[in-house]
Amino acid sequence: MTDFLIEARNHLVSPERLREVTALLDIPGLDEAETNSGAPRHRQQATLYAKIADWAKVSARASDQLGTQDFSQITTQYAYLIEAVEEHLTSWWAAPGEESTAGVEKSADTAETFALAVLDRYLRYLTEHLDDFSMWLDSDLHLRVSVWDARAVAVSSRHAPRLDDYPPDMYGRVLKQTKVAPHAVEIRTPRQVRRHVDNHRA
Repeated sequence: MTDFLIEARNHLVSPERLREVTALLDIPGLDEAETNSGAPRHRQQATLYAKIADWAKVSARASDQLGTQDFSQITTQYAYLIEAVEEHLTSWWAAPGEESTAGVEKSADTAETFALAVLDRYLRYLTEHLDDFSMWLDSDLHLRVSVWDARAVAVSSRHAPRLDDYPPDMYGRVLKQTKVAPHAVEIRTPRQVRRHVDNHRA
């Protein structure tokens, strides 16, 4: 056993590389406490190796047992928050309009695809109400949507905000305020927003 441990020790990779592996494997719920980031490097390595091993076992079983089944109808509950900021400013604020700019929806898409769909929907809404937003849209405006997988948030930490404790239109704001990292972010620059509006006007 000692020989195996020595051989394994000689092949250990750094905590930084292990964090890259956790990102590639898309392991949910790894915050600083979960990854033991305040501990000595060898303890961080041990924790990260254990997390990767646990997730790899579950992933292998899921791949083997569920790989041939059709999951296209399975949906994920996403929280989203659409915000805006003008060029050269730093504070994002809630985007205007009667169209919902924050909420919780179910989707079969990935977080990234869902973020695209939400932002495109909001841009369509703005261009369909140009009389109400023309001056605002003529400014140098950035738009951003942040998306959180509500299930992943729930398992990320026992301190994470619970979806059931807040109205759907407030949950994204609470996640932002409590500094829970979104699972996807989509941004449109002023040039992209203006191009979208100009195409609609044309």
